[in-house]
Amino acid sequence: MNRIDRLFAILLLLQLKRRVTARDIAAEFAMSERTVYRDMKALSEMGIPIAAQAGEGYELLDTFTLPPIALTEGEGMALFIALQWLIRNSTGTMQQAAHTSLRKIEASLPAQVHDEVRLLARLIDHFPSHPPLDWEQPELRAVVAAIRERRVLHMRYQGYQQDDVTEREIEPTGLTFSEGAWYVDAFCRLRNDMRSFRGSRILWLAARDEQFVPRIMTPARQTAIDVRVRFEAAIRRHVQERQHYGYVETVSDVMLYRVHDLSEIRRWLLGFGADAEVLEPAALRDWLRDEAQRLIHLLT
Repeated sequence: MNRIDRLFAILLLLQLKRRVTARDIAAEFAMSERTVYRDMKALSEMGIPIAAQAGEGYELLDTFTLPPIALTEGEGMALFIALQWLIRNSTGTMQQAAHTSLRKIEASLPAQVHDEVRLLARLIDHFPSHPPLDWEQPELRAVVAAIRERRVLHMRYQGYQQDDVTEREIEPTGLTFSEGAWYVDAFCRLRNDMRSFRGSRILWLAARDEQFVPRIMTPARQTAIDVRVRFEAAIRRHVQERQHYGYVETVSDVMLYRVHDLSEIRRWLLGFGADAEVLEPAALRDWLRDEAQRLIHLLT
């Protein structure tokens, strides 16, 4: 990054954050604090109103605002594609906001860049997730509010097994959206550990008045389980194209998977029927055999 680009990036950083130390800036741009001091002096000499407080850092005065930013072709393309993805994978007010933002970005692009971005964007499609993310869900809105306010949530949660319903108090810290489902990342007071809870399994929840202080957690080392499977040659390409997230490697004609619990993979394997031979572990072979016997019983 040349110096002009770095100065502009520092200016953006100052506008995004209320106060930034020289150490933070140095870490952000991989440079020495002495270089930070020179850059801050250069910005001041350019007329940028920057206040510096010893031991506390730098901040922009409220009188300063950046003019509208002109997007390059690459930046416009990145935003265009990201908003298209959001439009295809969300619903409600979030989808409407994405539509409006897309129109604003289109209007702000120079004619040549606009035409190029539109042309390239038409060549890229998104396969929408099902169901799309609905930001108006009461549970999702309650979780977002609790994360922002650092409020403890009390919820009734349906576990992976149908009869596994528990009452829990959690300290929510973030959200994850994956394959049409959203998850809340939180410290679970019942399990005394960090957990990820699928939104569709939250049967009921309410925010407590109690606020929490985010915990500094050291991830616990989970014991991995190796699963080895031999698939029939006729379906191996199909398996590779729709591979399980626990896939590690293929040795000869045997595929190796690594999971933390057999429930993560057993139903996926069951869907392949006799075309998938589980070599190990024995516990997974036993479970598949028992499920096959249950199916036989239902069909006879």
